[in-house]
Amino acid sequence: LARTMRLYCRNHNKDPPAWLLDPQQVAAIKGLKEALKQDASRLQAACQRVLEVDGCQEACHSEMRQAIERLRREYQIPSGWDVTAMLGTNQSKLLVKNEIHDQSLLALFDDLFKR
Repeated sequence: LARTMRLYCRNHNKDPPAWLLDPQQVAAIKGLKEALKQDASRLQAACQRVLEVDGCQEACHSEMRQAIERLRREYQIPSGWDVTAMLGTNQSKLLVKNEIHDQSLLALFDDLFKR
């Protein structure tokens, strides 16, 4: 029921009521709202905290959207890159590592490194 209500609030662009959230979610959302007024490194840490707390991202979707757009501007991240995946790495830098399985691409890099 709580998840359904959070989704309802999200779909209607409404903040969920405080009684619907657990204390961890409340703290993470409060931290994100405060970090939106501060520098990018604090904003990044607050976003990572929101992603760590179960159900929190749905509860503060508009703030997360604002935060991701601000991080994208601050760090000049291209629009096609997944900032949420970068935030989910628990590192101090925005970084995501993807495995490469394409053998032709691996061979190309192998040749590059051998030169």
